[in-house]
Amino acid sequence: MIALIVEDEWAARDELTALLSTYEDVTLCPPASTAREALERMAAHHPDVIFLDIHLPGGSGVQVARHAAMTREVDGVPFVVFTTAYDRYAVEAFNVEAVDYLLKPYDPQRVFATVSRIRQRIANRLTSMANRDSSSANLLDAAMAVRPTPGSAGHDAGPPTGRTHLQTTGIRLLLARRDGFVVVLPDQIRFALRADRVVEVHTLNSVITVRTTLQDLEDRLHGLPFFRCHKSCLIHLHHIASIRPWVNGAYTVVMDDPAHTELPVSRHAARALFERMRQFTR
Repeated sequence: MIALIVEDEWAARDELTALLSTYEDVTLCPPASTAREALERMAAHHPDVIFLDIHLPGGSGVQVARHAAMTREVDGVPFVVFTTAYDRYAVEAFNVEAVDYLLKPYDPQRVFATVSRIRQRIANRLTSMANRDSSSANLLDAAMAVRPTPGSAGHDAGPPTGRTHLQTTGIRLLLARRDGFVVVLPDQIRFALRADRVVEVHTLNSVITVRTTLQDLEDRLHGLPFFRCHKSCLIHLHHIASIRPWVNGAYTVVMDDPAHTELPVSRHAARALFERMRQFTR
């Protein structure tokens, strides 16, 4: 496994480096000491696990962890392990789906248990990918068979103009779940997130796990006010509450759901996002 250490204190960084170096199956990529460096290392080395300090110059470890969650590949990595000297951050760590939580100074036995847990997580992901059940594939095929095609009703080939939510009148999405199908109105969708081999569709009232790909969902919503802000996120532009600058030209969008979910906007997508927003804002 490839591991990235994100730590601004050299003593703690060296201690964890020494402990992880004892494992033959752990390869350490160059460490990071700031939030910006962490994002750069993640993009360059694609680590399987990130050992992430909560307090960092230029941004918090929680923000970096949220970015990692949005950029996870289909096998579920990178996993996040928070490191800190204070156990009061444990709840916040697990709210962003951290695999584990290590307190400083490090206990070698505790580090061993964490590495073992990560090994098992990776093995489980690979096994799950290799043994996809055929019933899920059949559900996906059935859903794709009824999806609209370019030029059909509800699949406008041109760019949206004006108050594009009016174009959704009469459109319904038939989405495949594990237990059958569900019909959803496009305007009820706040955002959708890629999660392993499924997509989580966050609506006004619930979260629906759908057997499809984010690209397929984006294609089916073409011509409507949806935007692919990141390879792992599709958002409804009318459900954006605010937009905040992040680092390296990237941004964070805050959605209008009760949790005020924060989603990343990649540097390459930022300009297109603002161009789309100008179509229906003043």
